[in-house]
Amino acid sequence: MQSPWILESPRTRKAKRLASALDTDVIIIGAGIAGMTTAFEILKNTPLRVTVLEAGEVGGSATGHNAGIFIADTERPVKSVYDEYGPVLTRAMLDELRGSWELLESCIAELGLALPLYPLPALLGLKSETVLNESLADAKVRVELGDQTELVCVREDLLAGIKEEYRHLVKGVSREDIQAKLEVNDPGFLGYWPDRRAAAGNSRVLSEEIAAALLGRYEGRLALHEQTRVKRITADSESVTLVTEDGHTVTGKYTVLTTNGFENLHIDNHAGEPIDASFHYEVRGAVGFMLGYLVKETYSPVMAAYLGVWNFKGHPVYSEEALEDPYIYLSRRPYDGKTLITVGGPEDFVDDTSVYTPEYVFPDKAFKDIKDFLKTYRIPLPEKPDFMWHGLMGYTRSGLRLVGPEPKNPRIIYNLGCNGIGLLPSFIGANRIARLLLGEKLPPSVFDPKG
Repeated sequence: MQSPWILESPRTRKAKRLASALDTDVIIIGAGIAGMTTAFEILKNTPLRVTVLEAGEVGGSATGHNAGIFIADTERPVKSVYDEYGPVLTRAMLDELRGSWELLESCIAELGLALPLYPLPALLGLKSETVLNESLADAKVRVELGDQTELVCVREDLLAGIKEEYRHLVKGVSREDIQAKLEVNDPGFLGYWPDRRAAAGNSRVLSEEIAAALLGRYEGRLALHEQTRVKRITADSESVTLVTEDGHTVTGKYTVLTTNGFENLHIDNHAGEPIDASFHYEVRGAVGFMLGYLVKETYSPVMAAYLGVWNFKGHPVYSEEALEDPYIYLSRRPYDGKTLITVGGPEDFVDDTSVYTPEYVFPDKAFKDIKDFLKTYRIPLPEKPDFMWHGLMGYTRSGLRLVGPEPKNPRIIYNLGCNGIGLLPSFIGANRIARLLLGEKLPPSVFDPKG
């Protein structure tokens, strides 16, 4: 059982473990996409020295075990963000999400990275009135806040039942058009929303390419130590000291946690109230399961999500699941001279993330849920998948990434929380952290950690 992203480009750089005590300015825990983009932004925009500590290998954990999709969005409905945070902060969030594309493209261009990105048309398939109404509410908020959005395409026979406040946001389409756009034979979809710009890529390779480029460009300011697991963090009002499982120490002015948010760390805070490392804001683990199929035929890249009945009264990880149909996502992109079709969606929620290992069992139900969906998919696929893999994600209670200083001690900074769509929001976090370390006073944000 292996992720196609790990296999696509085997690394050649030799891992370097921490072998002695070290002094630096900023210590980054985690060398996935969030860790390496944070290192890039800090090194680019500040004079600070940076040390990155990774328990495994660069991009080898959650970053290398995802669906391979870059989306400038949040899995949490925008309407719910608007209801909680108001128009000013929601508009700022949408602006930052759009700007994350520029951050990604700037990183690739500035470091001369070779990673290919495949722009994707992206669709949300809507299979219930609940999801349709939530999508219309989201579209209304986006339009009111100046966020460009496509019309929601609704089955023609349903137009008469659309509320007046949403009429300007929809257009009628035939059942056949819906099935053709979503590439399914399932007649149960009520519509689709072509609203998300997306791209397919390999975030593990991106992380490794960033690491190699930074090590070459910032020799003397960057240290990267893999196979180095952090065991304890001790923070006071002036500095932070980390102790690894091997007993080595790293001392700096700040530490930035770029993990999913539930590492088994012990934190001693000597400059305020105790900090709960379980992790801080009830970050909950979710194991996502994915299958990948290689086909010889050439198909254009695409991304689609197929939404059934979902309870949106709060983030789904923290509410009762109400999925009558599995939430399924699908992507398609070139891979090794063929077309790779990736399908996922089923998840296991794990309160104790220490039970998750690479040998975590791929449940029969998850396999069946994906296979049942594929029975309706119009592209014929092999009976046996070429890839089966899973990845551990971190969902925050807010359903939004956590970016910024720990309220109980600003020497500890976060860029964490996957929340299902974590790649591009990682770039937002990296940029914000570099600006904070430069002394810039940032306006309030939906991403701010709460006390």
